[in-house]
Amino acid sequence: MISKKYIKQLEFKTIEDLFNYIVESEINGNYSQCKELLNKLSSSQFKDYLNYLKDFNDNVQVEKALKYRLEV
Repeated sequence: MISKKYIKQLEFKTIEDLFNYIVESEINGNYSQCKELLNKLSSSQFKDYLNYLKDFNDNVQVEKALKYRLEV
């Protein structure tokens, strides 16, 4: 689970800022960072992340997130 304190340590204001950072990390080729952050999310936070992606109709990122989460 990613706490509010951890989010602030990364200098983000909201969990959505972190979600955006995860997407940007993957797009920029920082796959290990992306996987690490996705695996730190709780089940509830991961569902919120998937819904965040779906709000942007980004099914490619949804598939990648599910793949990364299963690679543990």
